Amino acid sequence: MVDLLFKGIRGLVWFNCLGLITTGYGQTKPTALTLIQPFEKVYIQTDRVQYVAGDTIWLAAYRVNATDHSPKAPSQTLYVHLLDSMGLSKASPILHIDSSGHASTTISLPDTLPAGTYQLLAYTNWMRNTDSDWMFRKRIHIEATTHQVTQPGALLTTGLILQLFPEGGHLVIGLTSRIAFQALDKQGHSLFIQGVLVNQQGDTLTDFRSIHQGMGTFSLTPQANQHYRAIAITQDGRKAVVDLPPALLTGYQLAVDNLTDAHHVRVVIHSSQPQPGQLILLAHLRGQICYQHQLDANQPELRVSIPYDSIPQDGILHLTLFDTHIQPVAERLAFINRHHQLTIRIQANQASYQPGQPVSLSISVTDPAGKPVTTQLSLAVTDRGQALEFAPNEATLRSYLLLSSDLKGYIEEPEYYFDTTQVHARQYLDYVMMTHGWRRFSWQAILSDSTLQPVFKPETGLSIVGQVRYRDDQKVAREAVLTGMLKTNRQLVPLNITTDKEGRLALENLLFSDTATLILRHRTNRPIKFALTSPPPPPFVALPPWVVDRVAERQASVNQTLEMQAFMKQLRANGGRLLQAVNVKAKRLDASRTDARRQGYGIPDQTIKVTDQMTSGKHSASQLIGRSRFTKPIYMIDGMPVSGDALDALSASDVAAIDLVYAGAPDGDGVINMLTKQGPEAGKHINQVIRQLVGYAVSREFYSSPLMEHQSPKPVDYRSTLYWNPALQTDKNGQARILFYTTDRVTTIQAVVEGINGFGQPGYGRILYKVQPK
Repeated sequence: MVDLLFKGIRGLVWFNCLGLITTGYGQTKPTALTLIQPFEKVYIQTDRVQYVAGDTIWLAAYRVNATDHSPKAPSQTLYVHLLDSMGLSKASPILHIDSSGHASTTISLPDTLPAGTYQLLAYTNWMRNTDSDWMFRKRIHIEATTHQVTQPGALLTTGLILQLFPEGGHLVIGLTSRIAFQALDKQGHSLFIQGVLVNQQGDTLTDFRSIHQGMGTFSLTPQANQHYRAIAITQDGRKAVVDLPPALLTGYQLAVDNLTDAHHVRVVIHSSQPQPGQLILLAHLRGQICYQHQLDANQPELRVSIPYDSIPQDGILHLTLFDTHIQPVAERLAFINRHHQLTIRIQANQASYQPGQPVSLSISVTDPAGKPVTTQLSLAVTDRGQALEFAPNEATLRSYLLLSSDLKGYIEEPEYYFDTTQVHARQYLDYVMMTHGWRRFSWQAILSDSTLQPVFKPETGLSIVGQVRYRDDQKVAREAVLTGMLKTNRQLVPLNITTDKEGRLALENLLFSDTATLILRHRTNRPIKFALTSPPPPPFVALPPWVVDRVAERQASVNQTLEMQAFMKQLRANGGRLLQAVNVKAKRLDASRTDARRQGYGIPDQTIKVTDQMTSGKHSASQLIGRSRFTKPIYMIDGMPVSGDALDALSASDVAAIDLVYAGAPDGDGVINMLTKQGPEAGKHINQVIRQLVGYAVSREFYSSPLMEHQSPKPVDYRSTLYWNPALQTDKNGQARILFYTTDRVTTIQAVVEGINGFGQPGYGRILYKVQPK
């Protein structure tokens, strides 16, 4: 029986060989693992969750393997979008992921953004092969600068949605089941409710009330020929009536106890109709099989204990019961937290500080065995008083990787369940396990072997994909030979491309930051046009909007932020010094700088004017070069790349000047551009396509020096973010130290550190300290 199951899932149990996901990351038919994992997870830490339009969002990104959370994952390109409440993108930086799985950048918020709840969406191209629900999403609240802060409307707390979840998946006649419930408003916020369970005669069988975040449980033993209904009401009178799902005539009831035994997960299985044969209980954690056991199907009750020692990491354990026909009949989730995580400690050199005083923080990182960890961390120090603390338990790297990222739906305040001071956290987390089902794969799909070839490949660089058409007849340029170049901020790359039968071309694994210029030309100079193509954006998934009160404090925070924005903008513009305004007179551009023939490289390092004396006795343009410092330069005629043989065909007497570019080409070679006597107008007659391309986002350095004491008058320091470091490295002793300055506000400062080691163990640390009056 077990052999049949294992054959059906094509080796799924042998997940200790996880490195063999697919050959070449998607180049061959995927194994069963392709179905149950998106291969990668992404997490983003931001300096804050509340901003004012015109602010800068500082962010650090983590990309990990979705199974063991190690940095061993193929993608090196990360897409990030800042979306408004309608799903419209307001910023879309592309990040380059380094070999350790890290990336960082900034997003400058336009000062015209309206107030509201925004979200950061992040994903790799490889993650597009799965449901968009598995992409990273984070709520961001932005206050506007163009109007006064107002009280949130009543729309945020309307309606009542009551959801019911029988333990194991189904109700079975004659078998007692726990039923979990969750109460939400229409925007996804949890609600406190009270209710009753009634039968079809209207008799009350039991009452219930929500215990935490709208969740709770009650029990029921379904009877034949009966239907049941739950009636719930909120404190403000909103009501919901929900029918329970019909009970099965026969089946199994799977109950899990993950709370009473400190060393085992206890499982109890009841059968309404025992029969000869074998059942199979299988448990996995993110695809890693932890337990599999055959059970006697002829028993009305079966009890199993799964030792924690058999579970390799912390996270969600997925238990599935298979019947005698190898069909999944019951499922349950249980959260395993053996605290196999990093311990991050933050120590300030003082208990409290005065405004403007220097602060020294010491950070230490140890693994579960207490050994020091050398790793890269991300650190944010912020003014908690300005954040208004309306997101006390939002997802951290720890809670996202271990909890939220493996469940569909929104998890409210996930970090609460990792707070060791919360005595009921384990019980309430079990409510989450019962109300948020695992949805990363379908057992039916695996057992039927209905695998799908991944459409999207992992990216190690940027891709340029598009279609070429002829301008004269609009037909696709089938198998057309194109020449051109790609100019980045570091090099010039000559291009020789042949389109496919549909006129498509693709340039892959490109590495450039900021922007680049793409120039394409048909080899016969036939006019062409080039349309860039890209996959459609992922479907928009709305998150519950913030419910933000405290209007007066929010308005004060906005006013202080605007003052600091103006000051810091001038400070950065002047290299850290405030200067008086000066008048700058515009200069007329040199006509040579706007010559279309120089678009590929801009201003040359040297231009040699060709005289009659130089061309005397020379027939071809190649003879004008003579001996040069170049080994394999890029040759051009009027700005278009050509072969060296083309210079032999160009008459020396037709050359007016030679541009030399000494750096920028691959292997240190440069550019030699022959400018003909047709003049700058020659470039305008070249039938070429020019496209500006967006490269990897450039991360700027966080300004953390104290504000200038000599400024008169000295500005008041109202910074919301005091210090930011997306790449804080610990030494061999697992330690790091930073220095920064407090604000001029009397407030509470918060420092948050996040990170992960090479074994996929995440960590989170936080410290609060006071800034008190002098």
